[in-house]
Amino acid sequence: MAASLRTAVPNPIDPVEDAHGAMGFMEHLDELRKRLIRNCLGVAGGMVVAFVFIDRLVASTPLR
Repeated sequence: MAASLRTAVPNPIDPVEDAHGAMGFMEHLDELRKRLIRNCLGVAGGMVVAFVFIDRLVASTPLR
């Protein structure tokens, strides 16, 4: 249902998209770069949190 509510109106927040919602090749690469950086920062943040609690994580792991 949410897809039917979507219109072809350009996004005023994202100046990269034109009136048809299309982006050029370089804009796609820029968007990919931003998403990869955000994902890497998220993974790094999760690793830092896991490292802080490593003693609890190792102690709660059952041995076989």
